[in-house]
Amino acid sequence: MLILKPDRVFVREATGLIRALSPFDAIAINIENVTLGTTFFGLVFIGSFFGTDISLGFLVACVLSMAFALLYSTFSTLMPKTGGDYVWVSRILHPSLGFTLNLYITLVVLSWPAISGGAVMPAFINSGLIATSIITGNSFYANLYPLFNQPWVIYAVSALPLVLLLGNKTAVRCIWAGFIAGAVGIILTIGTFLSVGHSTFVSNFNAVSSVKYDAVLTAATGNGFLPSVTLVGIFAASVFALFNSLGYNFSAYYTGEVRRANDMKTQLTAQFGALLIYAALGAGLYFALYSFVGRDFVNSVLFLFNNFPSSYPLPFGYPLASAYLAYATKLAFLPLLVNVLIAISYSLSSIAFAFVCVRNFFAWAFDRVLPTKIADLDKRGNPWVAILIATVISEIYAVLFTYTPTSAYMAYEVTGFAVAWGIVAVAAIIFPYARKALFESSPGSGKGRMLGTYKVTIVGIIGVLACVVMTYASLAPTYVGALNPAYMAAMIGPFLAGIPIFFIAKYVRGKQGISLDLAFKALPPE
Repeated sequence: MLILKPDRVFVREATGLIRALSPFDAIAINIENVTLGTTFFGLVFIGSFFGTDISLGFLVACVLSMAFALLYSTFSTLMPKTGGDYVWVSRILHPSLGFTLNLYITLVVLSWPAISGGAVMPAFINSGLIATSIITGNSFYANLYPLFNQPWVIYAVSALPLVLLLGNKTAVRCIWAGFIAGAVGIILTIGTFLSVGHSTFVSNFNAVSSVKYDAVLTAATGNGFLPSVTLVGIFAASVFALFNSLGYNFSAYYTGEVRRANDMKTQLTAQFGALLIYAALGAGLYFALYSFVGRDFVNSVLFLFNNFPSSYPLPFGYPLASAYLAYATKLAFLPLLVNVLIAISYSLSSIAFAFVCVRNFFAWAFDRVLPTKIADLDKRGNPWVAILIATVISEIYAVLFTYTPTSAYMAYEVTGFAVAWGIVAVAAIIFPYARKALFESSPGSGKGRMLGTYKVTIVGIIGVLACVVMTYASLAPTYVGALNPAYMAAMIGPFLAGIPIFFIAKYVRGKQGISLDLAFKALPPE
């Protein structure tokens, strides 16, 4: 393998990070980056005028996402290094390009703890308390919500990355706890819905609601909703499912700590495993919901919630799938239990987000693009400075999301991911030809040939095609409405910000007698 001596090139002779994670640990970390709670929360914002099938949307999104899972799995075997696409693109195309796309992804992911923290109380705990009041006929539980809906919650969730300071073992246990909590919550919901019939929902809903079942359908169609399932509607659902599935391939960023990382089976297990589990749980959840509630009713409620809120018929702040548990069971605290489990999963996902981003900070500093202090490790082997930086950025997002409309300006973050992954796909196409010596020295199992060219080149071509589809989907009116120049600028600005930062770093290092170019001619050491 082409590895340069670290003398004034890399920070030290070895990263100091330990390969202690199993492929199954990687699945848990990847799924918590996806966040199982998004199967409930992220899909409530589908307001299509056309009928949709969210369960099919999950499956369509899964098929499209397989291209990116394959792309990142292949690269992770060829260059199993901390930093993922930063290392790949910086060594194949240009260091500034690798840094800027990785910086964009990192900054976006660090906003997710604030998004999670902002949803925990109004979406999940509130739904659970209201559902308990509906089942018991006692408003006491719903009236408890103001006690829990405190502004400190979003800051507490955004501070959870500090758990990483306790060491990888503790952090991974917390991530596993989040994954298991979310999975149990979804499985309980699916089982409850499938155990009762549609007629039970209609009867229970009509008994406690001032707006009857048929009136909800009439209100939606009267306002222009077309209940028949259409390709446009399924496309809208797949876009939302695709947006909420981001994270299944994030093991690429910490693959330097995964055992047998250069084995394709390891990468496929981590990335495809996370993707398939998420898609299966999401599709199963909405299949069960449609079976119990009725697809037209669910879609009508989503349509009214997003387009005609004054006609929204449910007593819940958000029409989560878990909210319908109020009409499915006489077990008073089951809906609250499910929503608490999802809230736990949502909250602990902040640790998984930071776990990934900290590795990217570390990789930049190890190459000397950022101050080398960021690559320092404490006695537990934690990149402690990077952890503190990630936590501070997450808290800044929490403040911005609380007091400003910053979250709205992130409408095109999926487009940014599509562009970034498209650049990675181009790097895959040319890798065997543009950096032949580096390619041939790579340790992984992705160097084979197929159809007269290299497998990685074919994977890259597939990735480019998938990126075109993803870019179009993320800009389609069914997802974000008419294009907003301000929102687009908010995506392009951070995406390009890494380029001047890199060249400033290169200039500063040059003044110090250090050539950054040397670091990018080979892979960093283990």
